[in-house]
Amino acid sequence: MLNIIPAIDILGGNVVRLYKGRYDKATLYEMSVEGQALEYKKLNVGRVHIVDLDGAKEGKTINIKSIEKVLAVSNGSFDIEVGGGIRSIDDIKHYIDIGVNYIILGTKAINDFDFLKMAMSKYASKIIVGLDVKDNKPAISGWTETIDINIESLFKKFEDIGVERIIYTDISTDGTLSGVNIESIKYNLSLSNMKYIVSGGVASIDDIEGLLKVEDKNLYGVIIGRALYDGRLDLKQALDLSNKSR
Repeated sequence: MLNIIPAIDILGGNVVRLYKGRYDKATLYEMSVEGQALEYKKLNVGRVHIVDLDGAKEGKTINIKSIEKVLAVSNGSFDIEVGGGIRSIDDIKHYIDIGVNYIILGTKAINDFDFLKMAMSKYASKIIVGLDVKDNKPAISGWTETIDINIESLFKKFEDIGVERIIYTDISTDGTLSGVNIESIKYNLSLSNMKYIVSGGVASIDDIEGLLKVEDKNLYGVIIGRALYDGRLDLKQALDLSNKSR
């Protein structure tokens, strides 16, 4: 089953989408954070993906109040995964304490394997590694810089540490509505046994149909953002299509 995971990206307390990860190419949407969460709740989504974009760029959690608003709307009706600026065990603990279900570790997980091991030892069932890739290189610090590490070796390292879930974002397609790269996804799935969540490029229901045809039990879900906000993809249709494939 392919889980449909709608996104809320937060910048300055507002719902936005970036184009290829560029903060100077942010599209601001009129819907409030809590309003967007309420729309998702009405459609009975199972999980919502939240990124604190300010936090990702600054290296610290910033939009916690906005995330608390989503938690209040959800009231346990859907799971919440949060990433952006999470750099310490205390950050992880705080989010879990206020009710966040899954913690996405990106920059810190890639820069500090010892930290990742510690986080896994304490909160293994709550941790998702977010691997954001630009020109086949991992991007960190809110996608503002890349580092020269082999993607294939990173997959192996994460799996050796015990990581069970990964979100893979293709920055070259994120926010572009250009469609997902099915062949690239199939290749990434071949690299490990981690549960894999697709992020970036979803443009229409055709992308959901394409992902549903990928026969791999580790393809867990897909994150959808701009296509929803721009009205190019109907969330109810995507959810119904996924449910029918069960």
